[in-house]
Amino acid sequence: MNSTCEDCKQPFVFTASEQQFWYETLKFWVQSHPKQCISCRRVRRAKRSTARDEQVYRQRGGT
Repeated sequence: MNSTCEDCKQPFVFTASEQQFWYETLKFWVQSHPKQCISCRRVRRAKRSTARDEQVYRQRGGT
């Protein structure tokens, strides 16, 4: 399936193996489709992880 990334506007292919992982392992709805290419998804996850780590650090008394 061909799509365009909402973040970088580059075309990308949602491969059969990615679809199988999404629908069988992650249990996403069959109507679900990725909005970002895999590179942008990785960047997005890394940012979320960093923000979460910072929040935990602050909650535990870090400055």
